[in-house]
Amino acid sequence: MARRVPVTNATQAINCLQEDGGVILSGFASAEEVITVNNDAAPLFGRSRTAREKWMQKPEVHEILNSFLKTTSIPYNDQGDCVIETEPILSSAATMQISPGEKAQDLHRDDFIWQRTHPDTGGNYKTTSESSLGIIVAGSETRAANGATAFIPKSHLWDHSRRPKASETQYAEISVGEAFVFLGSTVHGGGTNTTIGLVLLFLSTLFFALATTVWALLAARILQGFSTAIVHTIGYTLLAEVVGKEHLGKAMGYTNMALSTGLLIGPVLGGLLYEYCGYFQVFLPAFGLITIELMLRCMMVEKEKKQPDPVIPPSPQLPTTAGRLSQIRPGDKHPSTTESDPLLPHPPQSVARHPSAYEVLLTSPRFVVAIISLFVLNGIANGFDSTLAPFAQDAFDMRPSRVATLFLALAIPMLLAPLSGWLADRYGPRFPVMAGLAVAVPALGVLSSISQTTAAPLVKMIMILALVGLAFALAMGPLGVEAILAVHEIEEQSAPNEFGTKGLLAQAIGLQNTVIAGGGFLGPLYAGFVRLAVGWEGLEILNAVLCVTIFVLGLLTVK
Repeated sequence: MARRVPVTNATQAINCLQEDGGVILSGFASAEEVITVNNDAAPLFGRSRTAREKWMQKPEVHEILNSFLKTTSIPYNDQGDCVIETEPILSSAATMQISPGEKAQDLHRDDFIWQRTHPDTGGNYKTTSESSLGIIVAGSETRAANGATAFIPKSHLWDHSRRPKASETQYAEISVGEAFVFLGSTVHGGGTNTTIGLVLLFLSTLFFALATTVWALLAARILQGFSTAIVHTIGYTLLAEVVGKEHLGKAMGYTNMALSTGLLIGPVLGGLLYEYCGYFQVFLPAFGLITIELMLRCMMVEKEKKQPDPVIPPSPQLPTTAGRLSQIRPGDKHPSTTESDPLLPHPPQSVARHPSAYEVLLTSPRFVVAIISLFVLNGIANGFDSTLAPFAQDAFDMRPSRVATLFLALAIPMLLAPLSGWLADRYGPRFPVMAGLAVAVPALGVLSSISQTTAAPLVKMIMILALVGLAFALAMGPLGVEAILAVHEIEEQSAPNEFGTKGLLAQAIGLQNTVIAGGGFLGPLYAGFVRLAVGWEGLEILNAVLCVTIFVLGLLTVK
C-alpha cells in the first residue's frame, strides 16, 4: 500500500513521490467538503466549485505540483536576461465511479498521451522529467474489493519496456477525504469492483423471498447459483492471496468447516423460523449475513506485498535499416545508413501465439488430476442425496428421522477439515489426500455389502458413512490446496507477466469451482441412474473403483 503522510507535510509527500511514484495524503478534505463535491458532481460530472477553489488551491498542493512540474527558463533578451517561470495548470477533471462488476482498467502511465518514453534511470530520479501528476480524492470508502486504484510502486524509475509482475501490484486504499497523488510516469490503473457477486446474491435472495410462482422461484434459484459462483471464486482467490502458501491448507480447512457448519445449521434454523415466524422471516438471516459480508469486503485492507528488488531487463531492440539492430531512445542519434540500405526496415518476425490461461492450466498434470479428483469426490458425496434416503427406506423401512442421522454421520466429519488443512501445510497435500482415499476405498466397499439381511443396519451405516465423511474431509481440502500450489508452480516456471499482472490464480479457482459444481450437479443424476441399473451394491463398488483410480493418479502427481 502507498505510504500515508499528512497533507500538511508537503516535503515528506514530495520525498515519497520521488521514491515510490505515489503517496496518500491524509486529511486532504473534510467530510463536509466531500459531501458537497459529491452533490456538485451528481448532476454534471467533474464540475465543483469546492474542488476547484478549495482542494486545488491548497498551498501544499501547489508546493507538491511545483516541485515536479514548474518550469523555469532564462531566454535571451537584448535588454538583459530575465527569468520566466511557468506553473502547472489543471488540464482535466472528472468524477469516476467503478460500479459492481466493472473490470479493471489496463495498467498504464498517464504521460503516454504526450508520447513520453522512459529510459532506465538507474535509480537516479529527476523531478524535471515529469509532465503530469494525478490526484484522486475518495468520495467513498475505497478498497481493493470495490475498485481502488492499482499502482506499481517505483515504476516511475523503470525503463519503458519494463512490465509489472502480479506480485508488484498494490492498491491505493483510501478513506473518505483522503487523496492519492501519483506521478504521470507511475504505472497504475482503476481496479475491479468485485462486490457484484454479493449484490447479485442479495437481490436474488430478495427475489426468491418475494416470488409467488414456480417460474419466479426457478429464476431466483438460477440467479442465486450464478451469484454464489462469483462469490466463491472471489472469496477463495482472496483467501489464497492473503494467507500465502504456508498456511493455505489450514485456512481452506476452516473455510470448508464453516461451509459444512452452515449446511448443518441452516436447515434447522430455517425450519424453526418458518414454523414460529413465517415464510419471509426465513430469509432475514441471509440478508443480514450478506450485508455484513458486503461491509467487510469494502472495509478489507489489501495486504501489503513485499517488493522484490527491481529487475530491469534490457529494452527490446528495434529493427532499423539494413537489418541492423539498435536501441533507439529520445535524443539518441539515428544509426548511420548507406545508399545501399533499404528505405524501410525489414518486417519484424512473426510472434508465436502464447497459449491461453486455460490451455496452460489444462496441460498441467498436477492441476488436472487435482480438479478431476475434486470432481469425482464431490460427485460421490452429492450422489448420496439422491440414493441414501430411498435405499434406507426401501431396504429397511427407516423413518425420516433415522435417515437424517445417516446424513449427519456423513456431514459431521467435515468439521475436521482444519485438521486435514494443518496436515497439508505441515507435510504437503500428498499425505492427507492419499490417506483420505485409502480410507474411502474400503469404506465404500463395506458400504456396498449393506443389504436387507444386514443386522443392526442403522448402526453399521452410521459408522461406515462417518468413515466416508472422514475420508472426504481428509482429501477434499488438501486437493484444493494442491490445485493452487500447481498454479504457483506454473507461474514460477513462466516468464514474468506472461499471464498478465493478475496471474493465473483467479482463473484457476474459477475453473476449479466450475468442476466442483459439475460434480455436485451430475453426482445425484449419476448415482440415481446407476442405482436403478445395478442396485446399491453396484453403485458403491463403482464409487470405490473411482476412488482407486484417482488414488493411482494422485500417486503420480500429488506432491
